[in-house]
Amino acid sequence: MASGGDFLADFGKVVALDGFAFTPGEGSRALPKGYVAYVSDDAKAWRVVSRGEFGNILANPVRQDVRFDKPVSARYVKLDAVPFPDVAPDWTANGGSFEFFGSGENEL
Repeated sequence: MASGGDFLADFGKVVALDGFAFTPGEGSRALPKGYVAYVSDDAKAWRVVSRGEFGNILANPVRQDVRFDKPVSARYVKLDAVPFPDVAPDWTANGGSFEFFGSGENEL
C-alpha cells in the first residue's frame, strides 16, 4: 500500500528480511531523495532498521538496492520517503515498484 511518500508492506506473517530494492517509475520526477525503513510485527510498534539516501537518483533513475545492516524479522515494513526540496515524493508514481529481500528460509 502506498500513499505518496509512505509505503507499507504486509507480508501476512513474520518473515526474515535483509533489505529491499526500489525501482523508480519511468519518467517520474516525484522521486524520493532517501528513505527511512521501519519494521513491525503488529503495525503499531515500529523500529528503524535502515535510513539513507539514493545516490544521483534524479540524473540516473535506476533500481536502488538497500541492504539492512543485519537481517530482521517482521510482518510489516514501512518506508518513509525523504523528499528533495520542493518535491512531494511518490514511491509508485509512473509505475515505481519494490522488491523485498528475504534471508534464511523465508526467501520472498
